[in-house]
Formats: sequence, structure tokens, C-alpha cells
Amino acid sequence: MPTLGRAQRVLAAVLLANLAVAGTKISVGIVANSAAVRADGFHSLVDAGANVFGLVALSYALRPPDESHTYGHRKAESLASFAIVVMLALLIVEILRDAVVRLQTGATPEITGLVFIAIGATIGINTLVAVSERWAGRRYGSDFLIADSQQTTADIAVSAGVLVSLGLSAANVPYADVGASLLVALVVAAVGYRIVRRGADVLLDRAVIADEDIDKVLAQTPGVESWHKVRTRGRSDEIFIDLHIKVDPNITVRKGHAVAHRVQNAIRVAIPTVADVTVHVEPASERH
Repeated sequence: MPTLGRAQRVLAAVLLANLAVAGTKISVGIVANSAAVRADGFHSLVDAGANVFGLVALSYALRPPDESHTYGHRKAESLASFAIVVMLALLIVEILRDAVVRLQTGATPEITGLVFIAIGATIGINTLVAVSERWAGRRYGSDFLIADSQQTTADIAVSAGVLVSLGLSAANVPYADVGASLLVALVVAAVGYRIVRRGADVLLDRAVIADEDIDKVLAQTPGVESWHKVRTRGRSDEIFIDLHIKVDPNITVRKGHAVAHRVQNAIRVAIPTVADVTVHVEPASERH
């Protein structure tokens, strides 16, 4: 099964976990009459919606190259990760809105032992989900799983913020819930920034491999006298490289072609995640 197919199975399991967490939080919030816990539960439902969106994106990313997308469809994952950022932005707005309302009304959260137990349990589940998603994302080369694991980390921060605010409120610390909310908003914003940066690096074709790593391979490849215009792009698990090499101007085209193949093979051996290497051969006496 393709690695992204395995990533889909992981994401489907995460979807079920998010639905279970959401159901638990909403139920406990209703029973305990806690608006904060209910809101956290509805946020988990939004996470489940993101999982559904991710399953669709992964299905598209699995499509093979075609005439319109000759490099394949893998960037769909990176594009889909921005949907998570939008959801995190909405979460930040909701957190800040709630903080302002609490400041204006002086409302305080209701504190019960059931709330503490429920939030603690869901934090444990989300921690397991985040670690599993991050591991699977790296193993299967799924940008969306990695981005979703970061969103799940933000969920943990939100739940932890609720838990801390409840504890401080129980100790009669003024505006404890508001302060915790603002801290959580900062954590969520930092998570969103990391997701945007990772996705933008892929979509804007940022260099994936350090020049020094390719220089080492080319320096040890017979027939290559010098090289320039080395460019890399793509995802860490699907790298595209193009470069120019200079060879002895007196060798035949056949031998020059053989040198180019040696370069391609050497790079693929040194960097297994390279999907394609394009080599342009030039005579060593030619200026560039």
C-alpha cells in the first residue's frame, strides 16, 4: 500500500478519537453546566471536520502524475494544511472573544470534580493522538498528518489552559481564566505559524538539500570536472533536483551521457528520497 494510503488509515483513526473526545467534553459540559468545557468539546468537533478534509486531500494527493500535473499531486497535502491554519485562527478569535466577555461580565467558570476528570482524560487521549500522528507523518511522509499533530498539540494547550484556569479560579485568583486564555491563544498562534512556514516552504519551492551534501556526491563522481546551477525543491520525502555539470570537451556524447547517469545514480544512492534528477551536460571549456 502507498505510504499516503497508510497515512489515511492513521487519519481515520484520529477522526474517531476526536469524535470520542468531542462527545465526552460536550456531555460533561452539559452535565456540569460548564460553558468552557462545552466550547472545548465543539472545538474538538472542528478538529474532526479537519480530519475529514484531510482524508479528501490525501485521496487527491495519492493520484499518479497526469498530463496536467506531471510532477504528481503531493503538494495537495501542503495546500490542505492551510485549512488547519484557518481553523486555528478561528479558534484564536473565539478564545479572545470569550476572554473579553469574561472581563466585561466578570463571569467565572463552574468548578466540579467531574470537569477535572474529563479534561484530564481528554488531554491524555490527545497527547497519544499527537505523538502517533507526528510519528506516522514522518514515517509516511505526510505533511497533513504532521500539521494535524501540531493542531492536536494546540488542542492540548487549550484543554490545559481550561484546567489551569479552573484550578486558579478555585484558589480565588482574580481573572485566572482570562490570563490562561490569553496564554493559550499565544500557543495556538505559534503552532499556526509553524504550519504555515512548513507548507510555504514546499509550495514556494524552498531548497530542500544543502549544497554541501550534493557537492560531496559530485566531487566523488568520475568524469565530473565541475558543476553549477544546482537547484532542489519539493518535499523532504519527494525531492526534485536539477543541475549542470562540466565534463571533458573531448569525450563523445555517449560518454558524456554515461557521466550524467553516474551523477543521477550517485545522488539517488546518497539521498534515497530523491524522486528525480535532471542533469545538463556542458563541455568544461564553455563559460556559463
